[in-house]
Amino acid sequence: MPDRAQAAAQYAAGMRAYKRGEYELAVSAFDKAIALGDSGFAVLDGKAAACNRLDAWRAAGLAVAERSVRLYGERSYKPWYRKASVLLAMSQHKAAWDATTAALTRCDDAKARDVVSRLRASVETAHRAARARRLASAGDAEAARLALARRATNFIHVLPADVLVRVAEHAVAADPNAVVRLAGVCAHWRALVLENTRFWRRLVVSARRPMDKVRLFAARAGPAGLSDITISTRVLPPQAQAVYDALAPHIATVRVLDVPRAAGDAFKTKCRALESLESAGTQRAEPLAHGWLHPDARQLRSLRLVDVHVHQRPITAGSGTDDAEPDGADAGASGGSIDDWTWTGGSVAQLAGLRTLVLTNSTLVFSSPDLAGLLRHLPTLEHFELDATRCEFGAGPPSAPLALPRLRTFRLALGARQADPFDQVHAPALRHLSLAGSHPSTGPLAILSRSLAYALPNLESLDLGHTVFPLSDLINVLGHAASMRFLNVSFAQLGNDFLEALVVPDTDEAHPHPTLIPNLTALSIAGSTEMTAGPLRRMVLSRLPAHLRPAAPAPTAAPRRSAFAPRSRPSQPRPAAPAHLPAPTTSTPSSTSTPATPATPATPSPPTPSPTPRSRPAPAPLTWLCADQCTHPSMEPAVLDRLRPHLGFLSHTPGANADPDRARGRGRWAWDQDWRQGCAHGQGCALRPDADGKAWHVHHVCKRGRADADEGGQDGPPPSWRRIEGGGRV
Repeated sequence: MPDRAQAAAQYAAGMRAYKRGEYELAVSAFDKAIALGDSGFAVLDGKAAACNRLDAWRAAGLAVAERSVRLYGERSYKPWYRKASVLLAMSQHKAAWDATTAALTRCDDAKARDVVSRLRASVETAHRAARARRLASAGDAEAARLALARRATNFIHVLPADVLVRVAEHAVAADPNAVVRLAGVCAHWRALVLENTRFWRRLVVSARRPMDKVRLFAARAGPAGLSDITISTRVLPPQAQAVYDALAPHIATVRVLDVPRAAGDAFKTKCRALESLESAGTQRAEPLAHGWLHPDARQLRSLRLVDVHVHQRPITAGSGTDDAEPDGADAGASGGSIDDWTWTGGSVAQLAGLRTLVLTNSTLVFSSPDLAGLLRHLPTLEHFELDATRCEFGAGPPSAPLALPRLRTFRLALGARQADPFDQVHAPALRHLSLAGSHPSTGPLAILSRSLAYALPNLESLDLGHTVFPLSDLINVLGHAASMRFLNVSFAQLGNDFLEALVVPDTDEAHPHPTLIPNLTALSIAGSTEMTAGPLRRMVLSRLPAHLRPAAPAPTAAPRRSAFAPRSRPSQPRPAAPAHLPAPTTSTPSSTSTPATPATPATPSPPTPSPTPRSRPAPAPLTWLCADQCTHPSMEPAVLDRLRPHLGFLSHTPGANADPDRARGRGRWAWDQDWRQGCAHGQGCALRPDADGKAWHVHHVCKRGRADADEGGQDGPPPSWRRIEGGGRV
């Protein structure tokens, strides 16, 4: 029977002897405690520590430490720490390094990790010193000198492991391929990145050895599997199909998938955890998301597809999918409800959490007569965009009213004769609307004034490019858009009357009506062949704060009139402006005018009172302006150049090859980015995608950007700029 009281007394005696430096007595006391039946971790650890202090007993101490690891190493880092200490004293550096690695994986707090990291640094230092001694003893003086110099200048082993992990996290976030380069730095870095499998979960496949890269990352991603896959467009179709087949066993854990072309049946019904999908189709009839979603998939949040041909299909009983040909299908003919039809080939719940849907150059075949047949399946939708996408609607009565409380962005290039998309859809949170390319019969302004009248006061951006409408209707709509910041009327056949309507007069007396679009900061008038530089200049300068406007020239003294000169005729009153248009203004901000004083033969007229200061709120200054392809002879480039100091961004490209995204304020030319004064000077200031490819930032190469870099700004001094294709989304 073990005598726990005597064993405890022997353990206490051993600890007292260890602290006095009497290590042989300590070992003897710990042996007696073990003989009395106490084989706990504290006793074994104390004996191993005492043996480690005695050169002749270190082998026995290693045996005790290994016994402690077998008994208690699964739950605690301490047995591994003791084993590493003994191995370090025995100059077995490789085994000591492995023991510290095992200890780090079992640390449950920062203090424990710090203790193990310091021991790990000691192992690294001893290993480098031993290598230098070996080189010196071998007669290689130069190699020994380099080894000692490297040891004196390389402090990587001194940093705790958690700091190095943070460094690796930032490197991999900026470039997923950095993990491969980090693994090739040294044994220290290689062990670090191999231990942390999360660094290998993001895979970017390029044209260089794609299959080898897939196998490498899939093997090192660990049990959690791959989570983010991007396949470059440079991967040729035969290679791409082989990559898809190799990824098929690992696709169930993938959350983000970006592929340049459809993978056929390789991923069919296998994507269980997919949250974001971006891919291209083949213009053949197929379900939405190519039918890749698992029947139980409920995580999809973002879907961006190009060149797809999608049919709304009826759900067959039992399987939840439809194998019949959907062409010509009609919801009214089937007699089923809207829940009996699917876009993904599976349950309608697969799209219930979708927040972003973008379809480009695609075709949608509806069973319903309107867009509600699709939007009804997307109750949490926030961003909806159909760009160059043809919609083929079915027959039957209009759909029931539908509410989308989260919808903020709606972009629809109608192009053909279609009904009002907001007849059945109520979107109270709508902030960004694009009806570019609408057919005149669609009546985009009628949609705004009738179906979206409730959303106009909160609308922040409106795109009406390539659309024809009367100016009076546009002024009527814009009069209710007090929150609008961006307006695109490119190629809308508007003239100077539109610019004059946007001019903010100096006084309320000159214009008693409220300022039109007071918060406007970005305007696109590209392709407006009837607009000239004068009204554009007046509009831009009138919206500047008073202290930033160009100084007006000093008034010159009137010449002295002769007593025999004829009297001037009284000035005639100006005709009143139409009710729906602001009163036109004829004076520019850079000139002053004195109201004429009618002369009377009887008594001199009283002095004219000076105009009262403007009491209306000051409008927001314009910071972004696109005047590409404005080819009127009076649109003088010299006048526009004088406006550049007052704008963050100004583009005036007369050629026919201007970027269409610039006219729409999107992509690399986004109107709501950090365009600052000076960005329009020279060449190169434009948007660049962030590391994750989902956001953009302005990359400055102008004088302002270089000044910020000298002051420690975020942009940094760019040696050169090159256009980055793809990878970004706005």
